[in-house]
Amino acid sequence: MDIASQLKYRAELYEPETFENDMGENDRRMARAERFWCGVVPHTGKVDSSIKGIEIEEVTHKITIRMGASKRLRRPGGRQHTRLLIDGVWYDVMYCLPQYSTRDRILVYAKVRAE
Repeated sequence: MDIASQLKYRAELYEPETFENDMGENDRRMARAERFWCGVVPHTGKVDSSIKGIEIEEVTHKITIRMGASKRLRRPGGRQHTRLLIDGVWYDVMYCLPQYSTRDRILVYAKVRAE
């Protein structure tokens, strides 16, 4: 299947940046680093009800992007403190894998961020 037909969503990649706040201290905030088109497909999901009276939903998504779309996600491996904003929903990036069979896309595995 052609990759162009799968990329239906506009994604914004956010990473932490350090800045000096009003009190002269170093602080961190999330800053937009890149924008690109992507495809989003739910991958796994579970409901954790180990705490009595509370149910925590955890849904993992597989996000597909073009190989050249993001310089920051191109290397395989985990990405701590990296987030994606796709169609108004925040995703915490867990790890990225190039798809070795076709070599034209990167698979990003991410969890929906509960805000």
